[in-house]
Amino acid sequence: MRFYILFLILLILLIPVFSKAQDCRFSFSDSVTECRIRKDIAILASDSFMGRRSGTRGERMASEYISMQFRQAGLIPIGSGADSFLQPFQLRLPGYVAPWIMCSTDDRIFKYREDFGITAFSGNGSVAGKVLDLDIADLSCEGREDVGEGIDLKGKIVLIGLPEHSSPSPENQTRDIRNLRKRMETFCSGGAVAIMLWNTGSPLYRKVFEYSCIDTLSCPVIFISKKAVNYIHKKPDAITRITVTLAHSVSTYYNVAGYIDNGVPSTVVFGAHYDHLGKTREGKINYGADDNASGTAMVMELSRYLASDSSKQSNYLFIAFSAEEEGLLGSKYFCTDPDLDLGSVKFMFNFDMVGRLGWNENEVIAEGVGSSSYWKHLYKNIPHPDFRLKKVQGALPFSDEYYFYTHHIPVLYLTTGLPPQYHTPEDVPARVNYKGMVDILSYSKKLSAMAEKQEKIPWKKVSGLNTALSYLGFAIEFLGNYFGY
Repeated sequence: MRFYILFLILLILLIPVFSKAQDCRFSFSDSVTECRIRKDIAILASDSFMGRRSGTRGERMASEYISMQFRQAGLIPIGSGADSFLQPFQLRLPGYVAPWIMCSTDDRIFKYREDFGITAFSGNGSVAGKVLDLDIADLSCEGREDVGEGIDLKGKIVLIGLPEHSSPSPENQTRDIRNLRKRMETFCSGGAVAIMLWNTGSPLYRKVFEYSCIDTLSCPVIFISKKAVNYIHKKPDAITRITVTLAHSVSTYYNVAGYIDNGVPSTVVFGAHYDHLGKTREGKINYGADDNASGTAMVMELSRYLASDSSKQSNYLFIAFSAEEEGLLGSKYFCTDPDLDLGSVKFMFNFDMVGRLGWNENEVIAEGVGSSSYWKHLYKNIPHPDFRLKKVQGALPFSDEYYFYTHHIPVLYLTTGLPPQYHTPEDVPARVNYKGMVDILSYSKKLSAMAEKQEKIPWKKVSGLNTALSYLGFAIEFLGNYFGY
């Protein structure tokens, strides 16, 4: 507590240094707006905040800073308490003690994180047994109800090969994971002492092994590499030993939310995630200036601007989401347990990585265009002379607008894409295009103002074809960035 008090005092003393002049807060000229954005990003992406990893002291410091900016803008707290902008939410996550995670077959000891790892489904246990290889070709269980039936599972370690073909849609992945868990429950109740999964080529691989699942099975569940599988296949009668010791912990994260109540029926939500990756294994800070101090700065600046606006077309909710990098957990929690009626939300405007205009042919990407039939008209009638606009139909599960879309809320989402410094320590304030951010901010104000004039903006489900094309476009951009072509 003493540390936070000292931090806040220091922050207040530093504000004039970053902002050049105190009356900077009350002017919205381009130069003064840029001044404030520079200050916000410099603070959020500083050494002191240590990369803002979810649940860490650095992220909590960032939440305090954002709260202070919302308060100075005149927003109303809409968090957990009458005077708090913070919306806490908790997750029960597994923590692993590496020396007590072991897997071996006869004389071969497999290496943790190289030959095997622990799934979110795993329970505790120290077991030994022969491996029973069951290659499940269809996770949906339809037409395969006989898998495991009539087989003596007692004392066996079941090896399951995941299929390489599966629908990439989030809905089908969720279904397949649910059915995979159901199948594993059947094996455990049938006497299996442990389960091993393999096949890194499956589209399910990343999703299955995220550590956000809070309920576990009664036996150890690990995934192993193809190299380990080949070794086990060479020794079908060998005894394999697995030891897993988990210590689950509850972590608390904080969304930061502020409200402008203009006493009208509809509300517009502006959002951006403020968390990032923390430090690398080598101890370097992932500063996250573009991802996503830039989007957070945009939301804070919009809160200042709209708090001073006299038009009062809408109520406004401004949210800085936590745990986006952990799987959109902050926005998912808010949409599950909102602090206002989601039925009153006219649309949600998301900003994620808006700080690198010019790295890719001066392009701004507008995603979620297919979430309303009105967006085509909106983008057509608002000029953007300083950059090229690329419109993407899909609302993909890669940023915080997604869960609003799944709750039938039209979404706008602007980004400048994935530059080469994405998710590296090189994402620093010096690389941000601040003039470009002012241009995008000005454009966003116009988009929002025109959209707010509409009595109702209809939600529309994006077609399967457009969703698939959007996935493909994202994959091409990501792989192009990763491999440098």
